[in-house]
Amino acid sequence: MDARHTSPRTRARRTLVLVLAATLLGAPLAGCAALRVESGERTTPSAGALEQARQRQAVAARDIARAATDAARRAVDPVSTTLRAVSSASDRHLTELGGVWVPFPSDSAATGPGDEAQVSPADVVERLVAASASAEADAATAVDGRLARLLASIGVSRRLLAVHLASAAGLTTPDSRPAVGPDQVPAGLSAPALVPAIVSEDALGLAWEVEAARTDGSPRTAAAAIAADHRSRAQAWAEVAGLAGTADDPRRASYDLPAALLAVSSTAADRSAALERLETALGALWLDLASRTAPGARLPLLDAFALAAERAASLTGSVPDLPGITDAG
Repeated sequence: MDARHTSPRTRARRTLVLVLAATLLGAPLAGCAALRVESGERTTPSAGALEQARQRQAVAARDIARAATDAARRAVDPVSTTLRAVSSASDRHLTELGGVWVPFPSDSAATGPGDEAQVSPADVVERLVAASASAEADAATAVDGRLARLLASIGVSRRLLAVHLASAAGLTTPDSRPAVGPDQVPAGLSAPALVPAIVSEDALGLAWEVEAARTDGSPRTAAAAIAADHRSRAQAWAEVAGLAGTADDPRRASYDLPAALLAVSSTAADRSAALERLETALGALWLDLASRTAPGARLPLLDAFALAAERAASLTGSVPDLPGITDAG
């Protein structure tokens, strides 16, 4: 394909993979020639931390896709459909990560889903949970913000896929670790950079309060609890930013909410769709902030992103391949 017709995001992803590959294969060409002449064993080049993280998550994506495909062959709906969704999402993750790097491709035999022992839906859930934790840990420490953003999205996608598959298969829903709240402005960010997220959290608090007022019973209780959590999160971040209770506090008494939340004629489905869009936008905002934060200081922002993505998914009943990455094509 002519490079002039390649999308900016595709070129950026290719650039990242090429940079990682160049780092990994940093030996001069003369050294390669020497390797061809020498009769000793070939040595696999050592990889840096960034490439190790990318490769680790690419291998996990490949293995999950194969396992889910294999398990789907012996499952029935709705489990088989959910397993196929897991496989499709994992294939997408593998593509976005640039594939699995193989040091000596000519020596590697192609393998497929049937080459490993038969796996069950429970096995796939277990793999998703482990790979989710691994991706989120790599996202928290990756020195490249672009890779951190992608790994965080993949980690949350795997977590949500595990929950959906467990629900479809009648398995115990995987537990999530407790979220980490902020205790200071994360390194790499400034207090003003947090203002849009603080305002969005507070506005979503109002949105869910409106939803609670328009429902009753357990839905009303759930909506009120979510509203309180959004308000609390806005307060916590306003405090660490030094804005709470000051003239610079960006929170307001009212916000412009989507018409679907306010219109008398709107249905519950209309309101859920509006809330999902708000939660999705909030998640993308937190993920962007996390990618701009210094390695080791991202956890509170990544947890805020994950919670928003989880709520959006609960409103639609589906899991996007790359939560929080709104420009994913």
